[in-house]
Amino acid sequence: MGHARAVSRHGVRWLLLSDLHFKHSDLDRVWHTAQWIVAEAERNKVGRAVVCGDLLTSRTMQPTHVLSACYRFIGLLSDVIPQVHIVLGNHDLAYRRDYQTTALDALNIKRLAPYVSLHSIIAQYEWDGRPVLLLPFREEQNELTEAVAALGPDEAGRTVAFAHLALNKAITQRYVVGAGVDNPRATNTIMYRGLTGPDRFASLARTFTGHFHSHQTISQKQSDSNKVDLRGSVTYLGSPLQLNWADLYDEQRGVVLFDPETLEHELLINPHAVGYTTADLQQVLSGQVDEGAVTDKHVMLVGKLTHLKYVTARDKLLSLGVRSVRNWTPIGFALPADYPPFSGLGASVPASDAAIQRLEEPTKDEAGLATSTDGVSGSAAGAETRAERLDLATETREYVESLNLDESLLLRRDELVLVGQRIMQASREIDGQDGEVEVNYHDFLNRSSHAADTKTAAELAGPSTHIFVAEPRTLTITNFLGVQNTITIDFQQDIPRGLTFLVGGNGSGKSTVIEAMAWCQFGRCIRSGLAANDVVNDNVGKNCSVKLEFSNGYAITRYRKHNIHKNRVVVSLRGEPQPQLEHPDARTTQVAINELLGTDYETYVRTVVLSHESAASFLNLAPTQRRDLIEASLGLSMLDQCGLMSRLLLRYIDIDVNEVEGKLEGLVRTMQYSERRLDDLDRTQKGLEDEAEEAVASFEAAIQDHAATGLRINRQGLYNEEYKHFGYDHRNKGAQAPELSMNCQLEILTLQNQIRIEQEKLQQLESSYTKMREQKHGEPTSWLGRLQQQLRQRVEDMAAAHPIGLRKYFHAMETSILRFLLMAVGSLLPRFEVSRDGSLGTSAQNLNQEAAISSLLQDIQKSTWRLQSLKHKEKLAINHAVMISEQLAQAIRAQKACEALQQQVTIKQRDAATYKHLVKTEQSSLNSLRSERDALATKLQELTANRELFVFWSSAFAKRTARTSSSSSPKSTAKATTNFREHILAKSLSELNALLAQVLTALYDDTRHVHIATGMLRSLFDSESADNMNSTSYSGFVLDGTLAVHPSLAYGKRSSGERKRVDLALFFALLQLARARSAHRAHYVLVDEVFDNLDEAGQAAVVRWCGVMSQAVVGWIVVITHSQFLVEQDPGKDASKVLIVRARMGNGGTELFVNERRIGGD
Repeated sequence: MGHARAVSRHGVRWLLLSDLHFKHSDLDRVWHTAQWIVAEAERNKVGRAVVCGDLLTSRTMQPTHVLSACYRFIGLLSDVIPQVHIVLGNHDLAYRRDYQTTALDALNIKRLAPYVSLHSIIAQYEWDGRPVLLLPFREEQNELTEAVAALGPDEAGRTVAFAHLALNKAITQRYVVGAGVDNPRATNTIMYRGLTGPDRFASLARTFTGHFHSHQTISQKQSDSNKVDLRGSVTYLGSPLQLNWADLYDEQRGVVLFDPETLEHELLINPHAVGYTTADLQQVLSGQVDEGAVTDKHVMLVGKLTHLKYVTARDKLLSLGVRSVRNWTPIGFALPADYPPFSGLGASVPASDAAIQRLEEPTKDEAGLATSTDGVSGSAAGAETRAERLDLATETREYVESLNLDESLLLRRDELVLVGQRIMQASREIDGQDGEVEVNYHDFLNRSSHAADTKTAAELAGPSTHIFVAEPRTLTITNFLGVQNTITIDFQQDIPRGLTFLVGGNGSGKSTVIEAMAWCQFGRCIRSGLAANDVVNDNVGKNCSVKLEFSNGYAITRYRKHNIHKNRVVVSLRGEPQPQLEHPDARTTQVAINELLGTDYETYVRTVVLSHESAASFLNLAPTQRRDLIEASLGLSMLDQCGLMSRLLLRYIDIDVNEVEGKLEGLVRTMQYSERRLDDLDRTQKGLEDEAEEAVASFEAAIQDHAATGLRINRQGLYNEEYKHFGYDHRNKGAQAPELSMNCQLEILTLQNQIRIEQEKLQQLESSYTKMREQKHGEPTSWLGRLQQQLRQRVEDMAAAHPIGLRKYFHAMETSILRFLLMAVGSLLPRFEVSRDGSLGTSAQNLNQEAAISSLLQDIQKSTWRLQSLKHKEKLAINHAVMISEQLAQAIRAQKACEALQQQVTIKQRDAATYKHLVKTEQSSLNSLRSERDALATKLQELTANRELFVFWSSAFAKRTARTSSSSSPKSTAKATTNFREHILAKSLSELNALLAQVLTALYDDTRHVHIATGMLRSLFDSESADNMNSTSYSGFVLDGTLAVHPSLAYGKRSSGERKRVDLALFFALLQLARARSAHRAHYVLVDEVFDNLDEAGQAAVVRWCGVMSQAVVGWIVVITHSQFLVEQDPGKDASKVLIVRARMGNGGTELFVNERRIGGD
């Protein structure tokens, strides 16, 4: 019993149950369970009963005998239990979100008050001293959790809740079992995925709920102990009996006995619970099956089934008295995960959780909550085979691995696969975007890139983000064809999910619904020969429109000859117009709508609509048209977008390749120039270094010469005290040269000053002498006198002159000489005068004069000699100064020469160093250019290698196989003669063939056809080929490589009815694949009078197949027919009730009726 413990026998006990589901099918089993419940209540002396929802199965149109049985059960229960409380479940409501009007109103339960109470609102009570919170079903479960949260902690800890909940991670189906499996108990467990978790009810003492049929207790985790505490737990009461195939093997079923004082519960096992079981195929065929185990039960055959074995075993089981044998076809009957697994029992998903329901296969059991069940546990295994969604991520890898790639691509095979997967992902994400898309090819190469919302391969394999889920909500037809005024069809109320037959006489407007849906979406009718304005009702002649609303919020309204909207087509989303989908002309507008819908007219009428015009048209198309149709039907048209994306990426990478090549070419030219410049700089540097060496040698030689000059000066004795007096020192030449020149000049100036003084003194003496002579002799008449006068005049003239430079020295010498001559003449003149006169005696005066003259002459002579001595000294000083000046000038010139040479050396060395630095800089620049060149060469190599990846996929996504060269794509081999598109198509064709074979076997579902079938059709029933039907490698294909019917089927030789079966099989198989893979996910199929050529057995098989399809593949199948035989056929236990809609032509045009109730009208 899991965590349930025995209930104390003391005090009041309550009986808890849910999901009894009174229904027409198996009503006797439900009644036996109801009687057992009443007996257990009486035996255990129960004081109160709580029904947690879903007493009924269908919200409306309950048969009278079903309602009567349900009322009798409540009456009997109230007879033995004082208080019976019924909490409303989703199947007890008459209409969604209407919690006041219930299907139980037909029972008139109010007559049983106060013993029986119906609870439709959230309320609190106190029963037998225990606080109780009642939580009936709500579409928005937030209302329920808010009511729990409103309780105080103490109050909530004492409160027991009774509810009808859909909780996250609750088990909705304990075993997922498929017919024909070898080990049916190796199964999966399906868990509900919702927004409301059990933790929202953890504050309560206990919570008991209905809704899911598998009994289970979800306990809250205890962090400090391994012990499971039932306080705060949520217990699903489960259905007291097995109600459908989803309950197979889940046999621990019954009702719960609850002690409100101790909060303990006990599961009472229903002995009538098991109604669904399995039987081994071989045991049935050999007659070894246990009759008691299968009698009066629904039986599913397990083992390796073939169609022939299934039909034979089915007949044997029916003869043993089984209630039914589960229908089997190779395609399987496992419902997709996005379809309720309970055939309408407890399958409603609250609106708050609808958005997160998964569309993939059932998930494995997930850890997280401590889940205990009061029933058997089982392992998990896969469900039955059905058409899988195309896993392009896996197909990409398989395709690449199937090729013999060249070495460069072989080493990058994983990256090649990744690029292909990301191209497909990006193509999906940008599909429908206007203008050129900006993409970065680096994002397709980087393994760590998860941008542009990059997905993993597993995510890529999931459903496309561009799937249009075409689940119809309402169809409003106004003045269209036979409809006059307006008809509005609600696909939730008027035509619910399941199989619907639309019947009526000729001209009643049966096909109007199909024509309206096609015309609204694509602007074209299915029937041929209609002009554009022919769709307008003849009686009204204007204001024609059709509006189709989908559950995803989109609505399409198309007008014709409308007074306001003219011939527009308007697309809206949740009531808001979408002007971006309305273009200036009808053609581009329709293209935009086709992109939104994910399909076009040609594909739509061959995969969603089955009519006379489309039923056999596929087989009459050209091979290219068939290929395009299959690609469009399977959603492979996205490969066109992939091709565009790969070419766009190739263009972008080519831009980068060209840019890098241009940079590399420019860099090479720059390097060549730099190398030439480096050579020039190197030569210049070496030349400068040579010149610098020569300048150094010259400088050293000049230094040596300068030193030799100094030594020579020393040897000449010039460097003596006197020389030093002038201040010259060759050891300190530059500093002493100015001082030396100044001393020499001062000495010369001193001598010249002394000479000038002496000359002035001499002149005075001579003047005195002259006067004395004049006084004595008067005017000189002798030639000596005249000579004396001339010399005196000459001396005066020389004294008046003031030469400069060396002339000054010569001038002084000449003046000295003249004065000397003047003195000589003056000394000779007296003698010469005495001799001439012959006067021997002189007076005393003359003697005195002569003595004075003689003394004066002596003074003159002495002055003259002093003057000559001074002039000699002056001359020596001048000569000495000239010599010193020359030596100094020579030393200065040598010094300047050395300085010039030193400066030249410095300049040469500096220039050499500058050029050396330039060489080094240029060499460094050249090295940088070489590194940049190497980097660009590496980048170019990488770009070229990456470009091969995009070239590969550009070729792979092309519509035609392109044999690419070994330099840019994989080598062409016998194994790789197809590109990726053809690879996918071939694989899809293989699966399509398998589905065709499976559907054909279902359409030939009677022993007569099994035994008379021949050729390929016979091979479909053969055990060996049938064993391979579930494999995509099935060799006995119906369509060959050209998509034509295999010759062995002799399609042309078959009767019209036989060909009709093949046509229908092709349609249904294509529908099955398209449903899983196409971007247009239609939840409906429209079939328009295509069964006329079938016999009754064929029509019955088609009805059964439509029943299967309405449950496993699509939600609505609307069949338009004249055949009363079809209408009377039972679609099988696996299909919901068939709805009959009758069309009549009334005064106001076409009218639709269900059970004589008009639908769609005012």
